Amino acid sequence: MSSSIDFSLSRSTDSNKVIQFLTSLYDYMEYTFFWIKSTWVDDVTRNGLDYIGPSIIDNDIPKFKEILIAWKQLFTLATENFDVPLGYDFETSERYKERVNREKTIHLIDHLIGLCDLAIESNDTITVHGL
Repeated sequence: MSSSIDFSLSRSTDSNKVIQFLTSLYDYMEYTFFWIKSTWVDDVTRNGLDYIGPSIIDNDIPKFKEILIAWKQLFTLATENFDVPLGYDFETSERYKERVNREKTIHLIDHLIGLCDLAIESNDTITVHGL
């Protein structure tokens, strides 16, 4: 099973509200996350999310939500099961990949969109826990 990047409301201690997002899907979508700003553990605001440590999304939660909505729409066009690239083996000239399910992927993104809605409604931030 793939590792995960965890998303949660910053002020919530409810472990049921933690969304574990597959690292392979995160990696696939990551370049679009550079369009949002987040604050990293060193208290510096940067584009993107910290892959290794924690980062906090604050003012760009609505933009993050719109990015997720766009990905959800794209994934509705995918086959029932599809491959997400993980890397490339130069010796065999083959891509490493992980097979994921369309409906599970859309469901996962829906949970993240819901987390964005909760953060906006409660005037909270989203903490992203990298690997």
